[in-house]
Amino acid sequence: MNYILILIICISIFIIIGILVSPKLGYQDSSLVMQDVTISSIINNSHSSQIDDFMIFMSMYGREIVWVAVIVFLSIFAGWKGRKIALILIISFLIIMPLNTFFKNFFERLRPTPVSQEIHVSQETDFAYPSGHASIVIAGAITM
Repeated sequence: MNYILILIICISIFIIIGILVSPKLGYQDSSLVMQDVTISSIINNSHSSQIDDFMIFMSMYGREIVWVAVIVFLSIFAGWKGRKIALILIISFLIIMPLNTFFKNFFERLRPTPVSQEIHVSQETDFAYPSGHASIVIAGAITM
């Protein structure tokens, strides 16, 4: 019963945050955008070419590499319980990925735009909230 209450609280918090940051559902203030720009600039000014290459690689393939390795490891070395957890992970990922896409399109939270040509970001075409990386990690952590 406690798990259901915690789940309801977490979903409620997720929806409230989505509404707060969604320009479509009530967010009209540009101060959040300015905070995005400030934080992005601080992070972006702390880089080197080696870290840039590594982060680009991890952004493109890291999620898949890590979770496939975890699922394979659990399936091979953790016995029946590990195979059960691996199967639950696969099912949760198959559920969370389309839900994440749905909520991105529902909330329409734009990504921060680069303020300079010197900012190192890839041009993403989808919306920012909720983060796909964060959604997968949370689903994995909850399952584990």
